[in-house]
Amino acid sequence: MAHDVTFTQNGTNVFFFGYAKGIFYEMFDCKKYDAGVSGSGGTIQVDFNTCSETVAKICKSPTALNYPDKNRFPDFQKEFDKKFSETDGIIKITFS
Repeated sequence: MAHDVTFTQNGTNVFFFGYAKGIFYEMFDCKKYDAGVSGSGGTIQVDFNTCSETVAKICKSPTALNYPDKNRFPDFQKEFDKKFSETDGIIKITFS
């Protein structure tokens, strides 16, 4: 089992695989979906601007900057920015 965070907008997905000190659970106020060895499968819906701002904060956080794979967070943010747009609306986030 592992922690996966899936961002979905109109059938397009962006994934983050890994726990990263639980930063996604914390920053999206979803600690209730942290089931220890993986996420619980809980889902939230967030407007694009809030989601984009939160992703940017996560990717600039000390957790991200000190992550062993130095490309993990920058690559995640690039993919997020490339695939999602404000005009496409709500983003669904699943913690599994």
